[in-house]
Amino acid sequence: SLALNNLGSACSDMAMFKEARHASETAGRLEPNQVDALINLAAVEARLGDSKASAEMYERVLRLLPKEAEQRAEAVKFYAAFEYLKQGVLEKGWDYYDGGFSPLVPANGARTPRRTFGGRHCPWRPRLRGHAGRICGSHRPSLAHGGDD
Repeated sequence: SLALNNLGSACSDMAMFKEARHASETAGRLEPNQVDALINLAAVEARLGDSKASAEMYERVLRLLPKEAEQRAEAVKFYAAFEYLKQGVLEKGWDYYDGGFSPLVPANGARTPRRTFGGRHCPWRPRLRGHAGRICGSHRPSLAHGGDD
């Protein structure tokens, strides 16, 4: 299963998405709860334009991850956010997108310069929720100035 998962990743890297799907699906059949193969398959489904299948696969991964895998869960939610937003499932999409700003997500640590929002040196912070905790009406996050409303 590991070899097929690696083959799927390599095919995906070379934009051979149908072959990547086949390899990842086969790896998943051999080990149905193998999280890496499921994440790769979700990414391939997204690249092939099937946001619904991709989001379902990411949700399956979230159900399989143990509680102590919080860092990985936040990253998976961040990836799933894009698939939900593509489908117009805005509330869940923006909720999952918030996880991308978590210090637990490796991509957040790679941002240069590293930013912390809302501190005394930064008077503004990104905010994806409108008043009373409701999702903003637009399809993109709004920026709020100052503290919490």
